[in-house]
Amino acid sequence: MHVVRTIAGLCLLPVCLVSVARAQSLAAQVPATAVSSSVTDSSLPADDALDDAVAAELAMAVAREGYDPEQFQLPDRNVLTFSLISSSIHNSVLGWTQMTTPVVAYRFNRHWSVDLSVPAFFSLHSYVASSTTTYKLETLRHLVGDTAIATRYTTDFGRAFTYTGSATMSLPTGADSYGLGNGQVTYNFNHRVDYSTHWAAAPFIETGIGDTSSLIDREIQRTYTTIGHIAHFQAGSQFLLPLRSAFTVSAYENLPIGDQKIYRPVRVNHAWVERAVGVSLAEDNGIDTIVEVPVNRNVIVSGFYSRSLRLKYDTTGVSVTFSLRNPFKRGSY
Repeated sequence: MHVVRTIAGLCLLPVCLVSVARAQSLAAQVPATAVSSSVTDSSLPADDALDDAVAAELAMAVAREGYDPEQFQLPDRNVLTFSLISSSIHNSVLGWTQMTTPVVAYRFNRHWSVDLSVPAFFSLHSYVASSTTTYKLETLRHLVGDTAIATRYTTDFGRAFTYTGSATMSLPTGADSYGLGNGQVTYNFNHRVDYSTHWAAAPFIETGIGDTSSLIDREIQRTYTTIGHIAHFQAGSQFLLPLRSAFTVSAYENLPIGDQKIYRPVRVNHAWVERAVGVSLAEDNGIDTIVEVPVNRNVIVSGFYSRSLRLKYDTTGVSVTFSLRNPFKRGSY
């Protein structure tokens, strides 16, 4: 019953939030008896601030989801986007990882889109089995991870709320023995609601459920992998910076539901080894921060820092994203 209640609550959450947003939108549409021209003119800076906040939100999504920020600002249909994300990530337990993720995205209209991505690891540190129960840290090169296929639905409610729902499925193309794959088909459902303000800030809340931790946040490489039902929650805010840059800070909670198959590093006799551990160690929570700096309409540089409060490790990284819209159409950019 606990699992059923949890899943039902996650599914009903966006319905409740959408209802509140619609009520606010209807209240805002009540006609006023008199509106002066000075009031009308004063709303223009607020509109510009809202547009900038939305632009910053879309720019931030590039490293996380492989989206082109320009494509969502245009009413075009049938838009093909190719993105290449090159990342250098450092983990306080595993060390440095060099990876590149090609992403192919197709937007059917202003609401629906799909994308496909396959991470390629040029160099990484991973725990390799040295016995039936322990692992040792080794340097691995030229490997691929699981293939992820995602579909997303985005819509606005009123002038302030934006809802994004996504469904992601991963295919077992990665080496699960090195922690680069799950060894099976996995899924994740996610709901996100953003609220745009006139103060260059956009708070958001996110919730979802799946059967692996690797699909919750694909940009940040965690030191553990879980297989089993898990609920995840995140809340924070994005802040607009000069030059259309954006800074985001959020708190996250990954909460297991039922039994988990978990692999993560464990310190034994002052050394790190990787072992299969139980459900009691599957929970994780902490703080994520991300900075996005658009160089031009095709290139975005981003950096992030993540601190796991429960598992006590740090992850930092820098990535460069190059996006090309409709690369096979003449005159595309």
